[in-house]
Amino acid sequence: MSVPLSIKRGLIAGLSMSFVGGIGMVAVFNNKMLISPILAMGYATLFGLPLVIAWASTKREALEGFETEPPNVKDVLTGAIIGAVGGITTSLYVLLIHLVDVTDTFPKMGPPTVSVMTFGKEVGVGLALLTLAAIVAGAAGAAIRLLPDRARKAVGLGALWVLGLAFLELVVTDVFDFAPAIPKFLYAVNGGLNIYAAVTIFVAVTVLAYFFVGGRSVLRERLVGADAKGRSRPSTLAFILLAVGIAVLPTILGGVINELLINVSLFMLMGLGLNIVIGYAGLL
Repeated sequence: MSVPLSIKRGLIAGLSMSFVGGIGMVAVFNNKMLISPILAMGYATLFGLPLVIAWASTKREALEGFETEPPNVKDVLTGAIIGAVGGITTSLYVLLIHLVDVTDTFPKMGPPTVSVMTFGKEVGVGLALLTLAAIVAGAAGAAIRLLPDRARKAVGLGALWVLGLAFLELVVTDVFDFAPAIPKFLYAVNGGLNIYAAVTIFVAVTVLAYFFVGGRSVLRERLVGADAKGRSRPSTLAFILLAVGIAVLPTILGGVINELLINVSLFMLMGLGLNIVIGYAGLL
């Protein structure tokens, strides 16, 4: 990707980061810890923007008749440029609301936002850290492209598991109410995954996913190559397991999940009933 295009993508990242910070989202989301005590939800949202934009920007489209250039170190440089431009843009925005009082018009754009965006440090030091963190996030997003496809999927799945368990802390704690040692191992007292729990989950899921991806491909090939009778057996087994799971899970899941499932089911029944009644009335 050319430098001018990288700068444009960096400006998009910077404007997005400024918007997220300006509406107070970072400050509010920081009340939720993801990995205690190093990563809050607000900062994950803020620096996830240059990471995702850099990752998407370094994707190469395969054109018929043309050889696609494999990912290389230049992509990491592109991601770093996107992060640097995004970080500088956001820093200029934070500096502006620090020097100019606009709280009468934009009440969220005041000292609390400046403090959060500068990590509670002096403005100069905080803005330097903000830019550096955006550069690292952009470079990391682009560096993911350097991994082989199988390893990249495994790493992504590991990260999703860590974030998912961090977000669903209340649900996991409720589900494992019968085994309090599990939530105690996973979560810190002040909320969020413990560092050792996050590392353990990430490594375990990544390793399992790396080997499972290949196994799943082999299984898919076998199912595709099998005849109708050979494909019916796995389908029947899957249906039986699903039926047993539906019957048993309500007794295992906690009150939060059961209440959520009941509410969803009720609204589904109401929607289905309304659709049927309108259909019989000839209004469809």
